[in-house]
Amino acid sequence: MSAEDAFYTHLEHDWSQHETERCRAAIAHVADLESAVAESAVASGQANAIAAAARGLVVLTSSLLGACSPEDDLPAVTYLQVKALLAQLPPLVDAGWQALGNPRFRVRGTLPLPLAPRMSAHGRRALAFHRGLESATRALLAHPHAAAPGSDALEREHAALHARAGERLAQAVASANAGDIEPALFGAAADAFALVQLRALGQPVDPTTLGLADAPGRAVSQADRWSLSHEKAVAMLRDTPHGEQEIRSFWERKGWRLTGREERYLTQCRELEAHGAIRAFGRWAAPPYDPVFHTIEPIRILDVAVEPEHEVRLEMDEDRDELLIGAPHLKGCRPLDLSDTER
Repeated sequence: MSAEDAFYTHLEHDWSQHETERCRAAIAHVADLESAVAESAVASGQANAIAAAARGLVVLTSSLLGACSPEDDLPAVTYLQVKALLAQLPPLVDAGWQALGNPRFRVRGTLPLPLAPRMSAHGRRALAFHRGLESATRALLAHPHAAAPGSDALEREHAALHARAGERLAQAVASANAGDIEPALFGAAADAFALVQLRALGQPVDPTTLGLADAPGRAVSQADRWSLSHEKAVAMLRDTPHGEQEIRSFWERKGWRLTGREERYLTQCRELEAHGAIRAFGRWAAPPYDPVFHTIEPIRILDVAVEPEHEVRLEMDEDRDELLIGAPHLKGCRPLDLSDTER
């Protein structure tokens, strides 16, 4: 009996016939969803990413079952892991069709969807399970899903995630006979699962949600040392001994490089300002003397909701990347217009 047949035989005791048939139908419809998304001229990043996540679940479960020998019993950990992942597939495929038909549709939770839950062999040597995780990770990292066009910052973020998956996989393979390798193997599979979704999404996400707090951003040259500073601060401090010393010290502490989270913040600020949702209220009193923004309408920045009549700023010194929110004003903010302090 094949591992797949054994899986569905065991599943009869846990799921109803309706649940099992719904799962089989969802697996069969993943290819249809992918084709519809690929052929659509108006498919959103959400629809692309959901289809990629659905395909990722199919790759993971088929790899886990494919690593089992027909001569051996289906490992309990493999059965439990495949069941937990396949249970997520029918609602995910349904969400993909909804996203395809409604550009405003938003999947429950945030993208990329996490790979969860993780089942454990509890220290027992489940070689087939480990082989399945390794095979799934390699398949997902090589997945040919068409990537949405992205910026250099996105490409760097994807490269960082790809590199971490490879490192985790190499670590697990190298220590296969020493200790518990499941966390590293599952972590590599989770990174690869997130990566196929990110490539399809084509939009920036907060690197800290991926555990990439130090995801590399773009390098900053000496000539661009004032690029984060408000124009009034630049006019006042540029080419002065004090100003030049402070701004150079700021960049030296950061290694003359932005983080991925900082790039995302700056991009969102430009978009929100152009939309009229925020305006520059003041400038920060310390390097990099960047703008402090006042919210005109409800916004969402770095996945944080901010109400109107608040000030927002990202603390970038030494890559702390802490989002500061003031109501009404942040300490350290120098208003551009003294009348603003009366509000």
